[in-house]
Amino acid sequence: MDKLLRQKLSDISHEIEKQLLLLSDLEKQRSAIRTQLNAVLDPVTRLPLELSSHILARCLPSVPEAFSASHAPILPLSVCHSWRNIALSTPCLWASIVDNGQIPEAEFPALFDGWLTLSRGARVSISISRELVDLDDMGDAKFVSSLKQHAHRVYSLKLSIVRGMEIRRITVPFTSLRKLTLEYPYDHDHRSRFAFTPDECIDVLRSAPRLEQCNLYGVTYYDSAQPQRFADIAAPLNHPSLTCLRLCSHGTLASSAAILHSLTLPALDSLAIHHFDISPQDFASFLQRSAPPLRYLYLNTYGGLEEPHSYFHLLPGLVQLTIRDHVRSVAHSLRQWRTGVGLLRSLERLTVEGNIEHTGDYAEIAHLLDSLSVKLKVFELPNVENDTLSGDVARFLEKLARSTGTCIQVGRRKFE
Repeated sequence: MDKLLRQKLSDISHEIEKQLLLLSDLEKQRSAIRTQLNAVLDPVTRLPLELSSHILARCLPSVPEAFSASHAPILPLSVCHSWRNIALSTPCLWASIVDNGQIPEAEFPALFDGWLTLSRGARVSISISRELVDLDDMGDAKFVSSLKQHAHRVYSLKLSIVRGMEIRRITVPFTSLRKLTLEYPYDHDHRSRFAFTPDECIDVLRSAPRLEQCNLYGVTYYDSAQPQRFADIAAPLNHPSLTCLRLCSHGTLASSAAILHSLTLPALDSLAIHHFDISPQDFASFLQRSAPPLRYLYLNTYGGLEEPHSYFHLLPGLVQLTIRDHVRSVAHSLRQWRTGVGLLRSLERLTVEGNIEHTGDYAEIAHLLDSLSVKLKVFELPNVENDTLSGDVARFLEKLARSTGTCIQVGRRKFE
């Protein structure tokens, strides 16, 4: 009896296997017919790959966005099998990587590596805003390994960095890099943990010989043994292609000064120093050494310009000068050294990013504009609230604009 039952069970199992094979075959046929139907109904699938790829590329946002399943390039993957194949065969769709930390930490390294692999030979733009806490961790180590493997194709790179050690880990030849931003999330309670130093930044610049734009946020010395005159810093690095440099540090020890002391920038067109901690002599030395065609200069001076005449004469092509400080302090400094300001013969726009503390500050502005030997096209006070302008002040500024021939912009109001 049991033998008969076993035989029936075996027959039924065999029949189930046959039906499963038949079902699998029918599902494959259905999938093939659906693909054929899509090819008939979807005009994109009938186009040459080059043209359909171009159409998908036009679906990319004008400004690269963070990973999103509702936007290209992720969205085409879920439309149909044909669209998925087209998307995966189009390297330019994967040439921009933007991550704001929304991807789970465990998934990010593999996704980053896969994204770079899909971009193939295309030059890539990378913006990573997550904190890389420990590069000895397998996930972060895989991220660094992927970045190094594709470094020669990176055109633009923006990284939020937690520790300087991590910068050294990623410092490999970036032969195609044109734009670089390094920053760290500022934390008052963990300052020493979040900073990176000027020499680490110089190493990165050395690794990117074709770099054109560089933004360094959070460059800070915390070592009290820092040399006063940078005696132990090696010969300056000559970087012939860098045209735009922005330095922003949170420390009180000469971070920007150390970077400029370590660089020669003969092509520099725009320079912004958000903590002007360099002495007039050292800044003049940098300008003499570089002889740059500098046209735009931003200085956050923290207490007035010191001896600007010692370096203004080295900036004959400067068109726009922006100073962040109290209006009275800036006006006093420039009036005191008006001979130096007069050497800025190409200057067209002077902007002071500071507040008006007293009505008498407007008189300081008048004295400043009268004392300058160079005729400005625009004098701007962007941080002044318009509702603080009384009728008398407005009339004064209008008269001043007419007498000097300078357009005066205070907040959103313009006087000319």
